[in-house]
Amino acid sequence: MYTNSRDSAPAAPRPGRPDVEMQDAPAGVSVVPELVALILAIVVNLIVLANIDLPIVRPVLGFWFIIVLPAYLIFTMSVWRGCALSERVGYSVAGVLLILMMTGLVLSSVLPIIGVNRPLDAGPVLIAGDAINLSLYMIRRRYPGPGGWHAAFAHIGREELRLLVAAAVTAVLAVLGANRLNNGAGDQLTLIALTLAALVGVLAVRWLSFTRESIMLVVIYLVALSLLLSTSLRGWYVTGHDIQQEYQVFQLTAAHGRWSMSYDSSAYYACLSITILPTELARIVNIDNPYVYKLLFQMLFAICPLLAYGVARRYFNRGIATLAAAYFVGFPTFFTDMPFLNRQEIALLFVACGVLAATNTAWSWRRRQVSLGVAGLGVEVSHYSTMYVFVGTLGIALVCAYAIRLFLGGESEADADLAGPNLRRRRRRRASRLRNAVTIGLVTVFIGIIFAWGTLVTNTTGQVLNDGSGAISSGAISLNLFGSTVITPTEAIAQLRQESLKSEAGQRDLYLPVSAVSNVTIPVIDQGLSPLTGIGRAASSVGIPVDALNALARNFVAYGEQLFLGIGLLRLIILRRRGQHLIGRQFFCLCIGSIGMIVANTVLPSISADYGPLRAFQQGLLFFAPIIVIGSMTVFEPIGRLRARIAGCVLCLGIYLATSTLAPQILGGNLAELNLNNSGTYFDLYYTTPQEYSAVAWLGDQPGEQAFPVQSTYPQERFLFTRQNAVSGDEAITDAFPTSVLRDSWVILAPPTIGANYAYTFTPENGALTEYKYPADLLREYKNVVYTNGSTVVYK
Repeated sequence: MYTNSRDSAPAAPRPGRPDVEMQDAPAGVSVVPELVALILAIVVNLIVLANIDLPIVRPVLGFWFIIVLPAYLIFTMSVWRGCALSERVGYSVAGVLLILMMTGLVLSSVLPIIGVNRPLDAGPVLIAGDAINLSLYMIRRRYPGPGGWHAAFAHIGREELRLLVAAAVTAVLAVLGANRLNNGAGDQLTLIALTLAALVGVLAVRWLSFTRESIMLVVIYLVALSLLLSTSLRGWYVTGHDIQQEYQVFQLTAAHGRWSMSYDSSAYYACLSITILPTELARIVNIDNPYVYKLLFQMLFAICPLLAYGVARRYFNRGIATLAAAYFVGFPTFFTDMPFLNRQEIALLFVACGVLAATNTAWSWRRRQVSLGVAGLGVEVSHYSTMYVFVGTLGIALVCAYAIRLFLGGESEADADLAGPNLRRRRRRRASRLRNAVTIGLVTVFIGIIFAWGTLVTNTTGQVLNDGSGAISSGAISLNLFGSTVITPTEAIAQLRQESLKSEAGQRDLYLPVSAVSNVTIPVIDQGLSPLTGIGRAASSVGIPVDALNALARNFVAYGEQLFLGIGLLRLIILRRRGQHLIGRQFFCLCIGSIGMIVANTVLPSISADYGPLRAFQQGLLFFAPIIVIGSMTVFEPIGRLRARIAGCVLCLGIYLATSTLAPQILGGNLAELNLNNSGTYFDLYYTTPQEYSAVAWLGDQPGEQAFPVQSTYPQERFLFTRQNAVSGDEAITDAFPTSVLRDSWVILAPPTIGANYAYTFTPENGALTEYKYPADLLREYKNVVYTNGSTVVYK
């Protein structure tokens, strides 16, 4: 079922061996003639310098100029011999992103010294882009790859064409579905897109023997992009949680035309992936700034599943690698959270490239180490927390490797290939291939990178040190991967009221009278689940408990993947004991390291609050997604090997139907997801309405508005000033929980609060988001309405 007659690569390739398809169709000959590329580059220069706004034309040409062209030049260098297609794409794109970020950093540091005060404006960025492309072109001329890379996409067969068309239609429907929801219409197009994505997955596995690997990678990319866009394109403004602060630091960098920590000392501003990189893209591409994140970053991150495929393909056949990519994109964090975590999206690209580099035993040991170190630099300047998790993963993997060597000795692969002439050279080559790229020296280098960037340059490492010391000193642990509630929401609200009154006792005159806020009722509410649809009611009428079925599916996904991971690891250990080395010891240790960091994020609440076990699990899927596939098939092995493979595929499909909320949305009785609904908790929390945007814009235009604090209910980041002429880096919005309302503050109440008195707050007592009924009469009594547009109100 997983063999491929059109690929000469073996079903289970040896570690480090490149895909044969790339040997048949390597890179080197330009698809676009060099003259045409030069003309297009000149056109981009003229358009940018003249500041000509050509809809569609400038965004397309600009993105080609700043991302696609340099990535193509890197892709077609001979340096990537021995790499599979997915690897070459990952290294090329990640290389361009790192070059752009470091170039922007150099421009921001050097040009002001010589009098250029806005080094990240269009002119300097354009010149830098020209220099990057010219330099890469000259290097490529010096080290060209062999010709014929386009042969990998030539002579498209019937099944391949069907898959490509279906995947492309899925992406189009995802975009149209998001726009349709934004216009207040229904979820029909998005449901069709999610259904078509499932169908593409089924056909991709069914037609594996008719589909070349290059075509499969394009299909995976389009499906992944569809899932990301179905969430990222919701709303006409910035939609989501962390993305609000990410967008603000982006706007701050664009407003100054330069990156400098003197503008903002926050950890967000230290991430070049959301400051320098989007500013450079915006200068050249010239689209509405929110769409740099909502569209361009998703186009980049959709490459990550290809790298997850590449990691799995290193050791397993195409069937397992395809299912591994499906598990990566099917995990709910991928398309519900990652579009709102742009800094982590870019960082994960570097993590994936680092894993591929470390495990590419076709390279020398030193080259693997250097490549992994460069990837680590990209992770650090992109997102500090991802770097901490990555270093922790490498550290645990190193300890695991030493423990295995201590108790089991060195790598015990067969020496049959060492006989004959040149025995000593073959032994040295084999020793280099088996040598672990993760060493104490490399981990020390990574720690040095963290220290240099986080302490010397940005001074942002204090938070992780506080988390670590807090975790050690508190001794508090949690044993549930998806969080646990120690006390009820009602108890948490009561404790929050008491704690806030206690902490404000010395400055009570700054807040609303204690006599008013101590007696006001703050009842906890719960919007509950969405109502059953017609299909759901029909199912319920015949005795099928839809609500319980949805809850069972969520729990199965939550704990099932952990169970399959454990079974898969056990299976690989047993096979290794029998002499079947499916994966190298280095990769096994990396998987253990990733699992160890997930456990740390789970059991240490102070760490999980800043990163979260779900995000750690998404990162871990880069390592152990194929092991989950192995575990799922092992469970069904008693019914026969072929049936077990089919059952594993069906199980993967079922998990997707549940995690994408496709099945729950059709039945009802589920939590309303943002990519499918214009109501529900997630819509209330993360969707920025035009009325909210107008209220923030009005407030930002008021004289001296920053002389007074700004407050709102959770999430406050939705009301940050993001217009370039209003962003200063000093904005801070605090919670408008009734006992914490200041006398002289602006208070913004969002549409859910104005319409139904719904409000949210984060209660640290139970580590959860709690919904309550806001006592709006309290504000009406002690404050004045200074702005209203019918659904958003500003009090003063």
